[in-house]
Amino acid sequence: MERLARLGLSRDKSAKLGGRVNPKLLELARERSGAVSDSQLIELALGNLVMEDGFAEAFRAGRGTVDPSLDLNV
Repeated sequence: MERLARLGLSRDKSAKLGGRVNPKLLELARERSGAVSDSQLIELALGNLVMEDGFAEAFRAGRGTVDPSLDLNV
């Protein structure tokens, strides 16, 4: 959230968003995130999407690209 604030993405809050979700999903997301409001939870979720660093995709793409003869016992 701090990174979003530094980028100016937490100031203007004029867009409205609505939808329906499974209540258990909402409960678990609130517990895990510590969000106290729906708005805070949505902002956190969208921020995570925007700030995604691509590590998971890069990790999967690199699978099998290390030379099997390379000694990784450091």
